[in-house]
Amino acid sequence: MEDRLTVPAFRQRLLAPNGGGLVPEEASYDQLGKPEELQLVILPCGHGSEEQLLHAADKGDLASLSQLLDLPAEPNCRDSQGKTPLMKASAKGHMKSVQLLLKAGADATMADFSGTTPLMVACGLGHPEVVRCLVEASASIDEPDQHGKTSLQVAAGEGHLEVVRYLCEQGADKETFDQKGRTPLHRAVDGGRLDVARFLLEARADIDQPDHQGRTPMHDAVLASQTALVQLLSESGADKHKRDDLGRTPIYDAACSGNWHIVTYLIQRGVDVDARDADGRSALFV
Repeated sequence: MEDRLTVPAFRQRLLAPNGGGLVPEEASYDQLGKPEELQLVILPCGHGSEEQLLHAADKGDLASLSQLLDLPAEPNCRDSQGKTPLMKASAKGHMKSVQLLLKAGADATMADFSGTTPLMVACGLGHPEVVRCLVEASASIDEPDQHGKTSLQVAAGEGHLEVVRYLCEQGADKETFDQKGRTPLHRAVDGGRLDVARFLLEARADIDQPDHQGRTPMHDAVLASQTALVQLLSESGADKHKRDDLGRTPIYDAACSGNWHIVTYLIQRGVDVDARDADGRSALFV
């Protein structure tokens, strides 16, 4: 009946004939005297148990969670930050609690007051099984938070390769950008996530996409002194001469950061050391 009524089984009860009250869940048809008709009752969600439900979800206390949902408690209640029980269970990687909450009618798309969804939380904290469960429950893969970050951007920045790979397999947009214009590749590079950056490049993420300051992933790798990432991007065809909005090239940034390994590497690959920024300064000036 759950699929037909779109009401979670936790809220469905059978009413015995002739004023017999609610039928216990463990009662069999024979024990009820094989009645010709039974009345289905939809119970309203109870109130006053929200804090207990949130706590049980956070702790992964499956027994308490089940008891509270049987009341039935509201599975989509919120704390002061707008976080739901599903979000708390997802953050801790409590897979069975996540499954139970979804069965009870928890909304996989419900975000907190900052726009963060349960999927974003699971992606950011690296819980691949929970991520799969939420996606199968129709969580929106490309839904952004209030800063424009998507689940893929969060997972890429935190270096969770298995999650990144799964999201891409499910069709996540590799070119989404946040309010600063930063893509998943920007975030992987900025976080020093070599394996994730390599995977995104193999998945044909735009290697030279600039952010809102004109900085490409190559600029980010140089500014973060990530020599291995500079080499990866260069070998993957990144534009080593690209200028940001201030006219600065990667070698200028390398000179500013004092990373002479990167400076030497870029010079060996033929970059122009005399390229000047908008103020007429070159890497030699720095």
